[in-house]
Amino acid sequence: MKTLLIVESPFKAKKIGAMLGADYVVQASGGHIRDLPKKSDGYDPKTLEPIYELTERGSETVKKYLKPRLEGCDKVLLATDPDREGEAIAWHVAEVLKVKNRERVKFHEITEKAILESIKNTTPLDNNLVRAQEARRIIDRLVGWMVSSPLSRTINEKASAGRVQSPSMGLVVSREREINSFVKKQTFGAELSFEGGWSADWISNGCVIRSDAERAAARRDLKVLEFVEKDEFEAPPAAFDTAVMQQASSVSLKLDPEETMKIAQSLFEQGLITYHRTDDTNLSDDAYSMIREYSKVNTLPVVETKRKFKSAADAQQAHEAIRPTHFDFDASVLFGDEAKLYALILKRAVCSQLDDVVYSVRRVKLNGGTGVDFSDDFSAVGKVVKEKGWRSFGVEAEIEDEDEAVASNPVPMMSVGDQIKAVDGRVKEIWSKPSARYTKASLVKALKTLGIGRPATYDAAVDGLEKKGYVTVDKKRQLIPTEIAGKIFDALTGKFSFVDVAYTKRLEEDLDAIADGHSPYGEVVRKHYDVIVKELAALGGVAAPRVAAEPAKGADGKAVKCPKCGKGMVKRGSAKGEFYGCSGFPKCRGSMNIPK
Repeated sequence: MKTLLIVESPFKAKKIGAMLGADYVVQASGGHIRDLPKKSDGYDPKTLEPIYELTERGSETVKKYLKPRLEGCDKVLLATDPDREGEAIAWHVAEVLKVKNRERVKFHEITEKAILESIKNTTPLDNNLVRAQEARRIIDRLVGWMVSSPLSRTINEKASAGRVQSPSMGLVVSREREINSFVKKQTFGAELSFEGGWSADWISNGCVIRSDAERAAARRDLKVLEFVEKDEFEAPPAAFDTAVMQQASSVSLKLDPEETMKIAQSLFEQGLITYHRTDDTNLSDDAYSMIREYSKVNTLPVVETKRKFKSAADAQQAHEAIRPTHFDFDASVLFGDEAKLYALILKRAVCSQLDDVVYSVRRVKLNGGTGVDFSDDFSAVGKVVKEKGWRSFGVEAEIEDEDEAVASNPVPMMSVGDQIKAVDGRVKEIWSKPSARYTKASLVKALKTLGIGRPATYDAAVDGLEKKGYVTVDKKRQLIPTEIAGKIFDALTGKFSFVDVAYTKRLEEDLDAIADGHSPYGEVVRKHYDVIVKELAALGGVAAPRVAAEPAKGADGKAVKCPKCGKGMVKRGSAKGEFYGCSGFPKCRGSMNIPK
């Protein structure tokens, strides 16, 4: 007898099948085979439990591939992706195939060692993770299904609300309005130049009077007030988590988050990188050992003890940081953006375990004279690289949002009390600038920082704004909100808490509590449902939907029967309004309009 091992993608199935041999049948589900129905709210109105149906593709997959492969196999292993979504996909497959012993196989890299090790150490399907994923879907459905139609009527345009979409859009709209209302302000600075090619800046404290800056720029005789020379250290950036990988890819490769994730998915399925949806920036002990070997071969200054990085307080840390599965892989077989993203991931992982950069830093404070109401003090910093450390690996261009380049200001040795002379001076005009518009990558960074969404949802949430016409992307790849985005934002803000960043973060914490087994599904979903019901009335006076389906009765007071099966009809809500639906749903889909 054989073992049926079910994964998600056909490519992954082919690769793993070649590793396992004749005792295993490896079959792909193609992702989710069941989903919430598209033409109804998709949940029981009394319990708020989800109602599922096979998707068109899922029905074909079950009939043509999964059930035939099940015959002749005495064991089933569920090896979908190692996250909540993967856990839910595995559960749906087990439900449809009526698998009793639900053994879960989780691997974070597609290598023979990882696959065989995970098969030896199976775990039961985690129902808490499944329930957390179900809660996310139902709460998202509640927001979209209950709010979108009243919202459309309020602004008199077709519009949609979304639990992650709306606050994401709100960030873009708020930033645009901040830019439009920005009032440019001018301040003045001064810079003195000295022999040897170094300079010092006037400590202006936001000077707004040009004549004061001109006076400072005219100073030539100065006295050394402070001088410090010491070594300073710069630690490397951590290996990539999902959000930072998307940002770095945007800066270096000019790829959108969605494009980056498609390429990363391909690299993962080829067995070249570890799982690419993660919020952890730390590496495993195995990875550190491989980096040590790689560093010896390539003469890189690796640290003696594995570096550990601090993760965000709400990070799930279910998987290690993104890294190559084998650091000795010959990447010359890769082409185009795959090769570029792989190189980015490799460099970031390796440099995270290399020595600090060491700088010799000189800091000086100078005084050019004192008047009645002022002291013209100047400061200068000079840095010289003593040891290249992790920067010897050539990662400077790949670091996103990097600070200004290392100063090359050659400040000479001096002592407190020395008198020095400037050779020139100039006034600097400084204009304040508004915050920059979001790009898709910087919006992902904001979502991560604010706790909105999770690694599995960042790219879809951001790209969804463009697909729905709520933002446009200019030539600089900046996001500009459309007119309807502003209308939606104004209609929702102050009326619905799901628009607020704090609400979305609390929800993520609630979902984590379900996943950890600390909170039941029903309690969490009901709490968020009640909030939406209470707030709906504030949107143009629209009545809130009913908590439970109300039996349908005719003018004579008798129950209305389903025209298809004869069961009693109940009153249901949809995006288009209320209607009568069969109480036997989803087995029977009979429906009818409510008589006027």
